[in-house]
Amino acid sequence: MKKKQRISVLFVDDSYIAVNSWRGVLESRGYDAISYSNFEDATNAIEDGLEFDIAIVDRGEERADGSLSCSSGDALIQLIGNKFPGKPVIPISGYATDCPYTNIPVLVKPFFVDEFERTIAQIVLNTGLGR
Repeated sequence: MKKKQRISVLFVDDSYIAVNSWRGVLESRGYDAISYSNFEDATNAIEDGLEFDIAIVDRGEERADGSLSCSSGDALIQLIGNKFPGKPVIPISGYATDCPYTNIPVLVKPFFVDEFERTIAQIVLNTGLGR
């Protein structure tokens, strides 16, 4: 019998606290969690060949002046889409509710563990990951 494959989830958010919290949730649910609290580090890892099954990426990044920039998260989502066509990407944001680079709806912050789990489970079911 073939052993069930562990699913790897890339989680990127500019909040170190969010990254650590959600990494713990992912790991406690049996996923291999890969996490970054810096968009540039995540981008470099992907360009260097990082492998993952699902990406969860925060669209917004707070600038030093307190204003919001969606460019870093959106650029990372677009990079994933270009480098890995069809790879599931779940955009997350506390500010924006649409994302032009993915057909998966934005998971709006704050979200709860059950909503987070349902979103990932639906992608796993729809894509056949973990079989």
